[in-house]
Amino acid sequence: IPIKSTPLFFEGGNLDTDGNGTGFFTSKANEVNHRENKWKRETTLNTISSIFSLKRAIELQSPECDGGTGHIDLFFKMLDEETIAIVDFPQGISASEKNIYEKNISTLSKLRSISGRPYKIIRTPMPKPESGTFENITCKDLNDDPRSYLNGVFINKSYLLPVFSNKTSGYTTFDTSIVQFFRKNLKGYTIKPIDARILSFMQGGLHCITMQVPVSDPVTFHVRDFPEWEESVKSLYSFTVDISNTSGISNALIFWKKRASAIWTGKQLTSAGNNLFFGNIEGNNLNVGDTIDYYFQAKTSTGKIRNKPLTAPGGYYSFAILPEQRLAALKTAHSSQKASCTIEISPLPVKEVAHLTLTLKQSANISIVITDIAGQKLTQVLENSVLPSGSHTFLAHVETIPEGIYSCVITDGDNILTIKHFLINR
Repeated sequence: IPIKSTPLFFEGGNLDTDGNGTGFFTSKANEVNHRENKWKRETTLNTISSIFSLKRAIELQSPECDGGTGHIDLFFKMLDEETIAIVDFPQGISASEKNIYEKNISTLSKLRSISGRPYKIIRTPMPKPESGTFENITCKDLNDDPRSYLNGVFINKSYLLPVFSNKTSGYTTFDTSIVQFFRKNLKGYTIKPIDARILSFMQGGLHCITMQVPVSDPVTFHVRDFPEWEESVKSLYSFTVDISNTSGISNALIFWKKRASAIWTGKQLTSAGNNLFFGNIEGNNLNVGDTIDYYFQAKTSTGKIRNKPLTAPGGYYSFAILPEQRLAALKTAHSSQKASCTIEISPLPVKEVAHLTLTLKQSANISIVITDIAGQKLTQVLENSVLPSGSHTFLAHVETIPEGIYSCVITDGDNILTIKHFLINR
């Protein structure tokens, strides 16, 4: 195991990642290293990226009413690589604190996940005090007892949820509703509430006092291409997923069913090499109004079987086939969240030169890179160039790149706008 040494001042409670190279932390890291190391912000961010092997380092503003740690794990948690839970700070306690949370939510809403889509952001209620109300609660009160439902711990298929009541004391009604809230947003997980009041009085929670030990030989999934949450009727709904394990993957499947059905249909995924698998759901028997649930399963060469999501079939992905009128309304409502550009690649498969046609809805500071399926940069086509709205054509020379599946990644600063996968085949 490689060992890294660093003078960086950093606490584990101030880091959360998507498992795919994006890390989130607060401005507290910059404040501490400016004070202790006399570092500029750029040095701190670059060091964090290097030490934790991050492709994207996302700094959020540190809260003021959190007990003084400034740690991200008191108000933020990644539920999966596409979903972020963040505290919904209540009105009336501190206007400046409310503004910090809203600013952080605004920052997150502009980012794209590993799939190139906007993150799903779930505003999570803040635990209420013993009185059951936030009336007359001040920032000092929160600093003295910084409660958070997000300072919990994932263990396999369970989430250890910090609550602030038990059978004899505390505001149990609200905590009970929160258990249901997490069951809804963490499908298939066992939600285990644990009274964490003794920890919150010490300015922490369950995540603060634990260390997660990763599995020694994981099966990793990265779902790259999958249907939008709202789809019109199509003959095929296609999927692309990376699945890897040290021993190799011997078999991979996709399972799906209509929401009203109890029977899952399984279909073999096709291997394209380099840990990449393709598959589809046939739309012949699907109708407008159907909701389709699906998940992936892989078997390693040593016989280990794992699902994605981990809790499948209790947990699953979904998309709905909606009437055109409803679909159009949703697309309009969410247009501000859609990627602001599209990229077309020709000819396919690519042999030596890829013709890239980029269409922008508005002016942006664009970078274009060609990466392998692990996300490692191979070719920089364009770097930090301000382009006006409209169509732009570029050439990507790939004659020295081996045959296989690759990605064309379009970014605007730290934001992934879109990702397009293509095949090089000579």
